[in-house]
Amino acid sequence: MAKNPLVRVVSYIEEMALAYSAADLIISRAGAITIAELSFAMKPCIFVPYPWAAANHQEHNANLIRDAGAALVVKDDEKLTAGLKTAVASLLSDPQRARQMGERWRKFQHPDAAEKIADKIMHLAAQQFSGAGAV
Repeated sequence: MAKNPLVRVVSYIEEMALAYSAADLIISRAGAITIAELSFAMKPCIFVPYPWAAANHQEHNANLIRDAGAALVVKDDEKLTAGLKTAVASLLSDPQRARQMGERWRKFQHPDAAEKIADKIMHLAAQQFSGAGAV
């Protein structure tokens, strides 16, 4: 197979935000942290869920994003190569669909999530310790 100068396959990247911003299409596993990062990258994705993840959570994550129209899902099985070729070709041949998939990530963005969680923890702690003499 001839090398394509527009395709980069890498095993590890330290600066994921930079890599996501440079990508036109992302092929990835479907862990929770990856999905949180990808919600801000807003790129079309093809997920290949790790088949041995606890409680099959990566497949559930990937299917949620797929059902929202922001990704395609390809199983990591004996048909992986064919499935990836089909998925990549379908997105490269339809740039409008790829753009729409990227836009659909917006609904998964929660930039204030950490603040909301901290507020909730403080509220619960205040309830727990009110009247117990705690400050």
